[in-house]
Amino acid sequence: MRALIGPGESTTNNAPVLSRGDAGPCIPQHFLRYAHTVETVEAVVAKISYDPRYPIFVSQDGAGIFTQIGIVGPDNYKNVPDKLVYGRRWRVEPNLPTSEIIQTVFLALKKAREHEMRERFVWSYEGRKTTLFNGHHDLPYMARNPQSFIAHNPLPLGNIIAAVRYDGMRFLISHRAELPSGETLLTLVPRTQMHGEFSGLCKDGFSIICKNLRPTTVLHAIFEACLRTSDAHVEEHFRYDDFARFSHNVDVLAISDMSADTRQCPSKYLPKDEAEAFISTLSTENYETDQTRIPVLLDSPHNRRVDAQLSAMQISQRPPLI
Repeated sequence: MRALIGPGESTTNNAPVLSRGDAGPCIPQHFLRYAHTVETVEAVVAKISYDPRYPIFVSQDGAGIFTQIGIVGPDNYKNVPDKLVYGRRWRVEPNLPTSEIIQTVFLALKKAREHEMRERFVWSYEGRKTTLFNGHHDLPYMARNPQSFIAHNPLPLGNIIAAVRYDGMRFLISHRAELPSGETLLTLVPRTQMHGEFSGLCKDGFSIICKNLRPTTVLHAIFEACLRTSDAHVEEHFRYDDFARFSHNVDVLAISDMSADTRQCPSKYLPKDEAEAFISTLSTENYETDQTRIPVLLDSPHNRRVDAQLSAMQISQRPPLI
């Protein structure tokens, strides 16, 4: 039988083991305590598989443990051999549940790929090529000049579609229908087949629904449809311990059954005295864990403003100002 707890995990005193029939015994994760180190996070991440072109690093610095996604691929602007670049650092608190560490890596992979695909969604119009959805635009400048960024430029639908390049792929409209809601359904198919990392996921085309046919609306809809194909790839191929937890083939009703079984009040399956003692211990430990997550803030204009907002909402456990 497999161990009921993993690296960095221990059980709350007197935590019960639940029997779930053919699914096997279980100690619910909310009955576990966590004390993760770099070594235990490495052991968790070692069970994750996705794509070797997206290596998952585990390290630590003065602020603590973190995971980080590497990206092996071509330079988006230069014709040079593949290189390794690094995504942002995702912090891992020592008392973070193992499931949340796994989900953090899952999200980090999605966001690393999204960053790359934003660089490969190109608007090629009037002799200029731009990556209009990339994450490196000058937001402070835009905020200082909001009047310059009001969507008002009309453009024929055919021109909009013709100017889009996604990982080298171009699109055609194969179907258009006006919906009773006043929205427009468009089905796009590749004008030329591409086999890039991202464009290959769109080889069968996709449909979008647009509230109107302004360039901004249509381009957002196309980008979001492309992003969905990337996210779906992670969902179907990300595995922990060879289990594709986020695949749409996983029965969500079975997940519902597991949740209902493991989230019952301990009084449902323990004698009254044992249940009361266990609930008291669990509540104390949960309170202590929650206290470690409260930040201590410097007494600054920004933090005083946040404190005033929370006070106006009558939030009692506000972060202390020092």
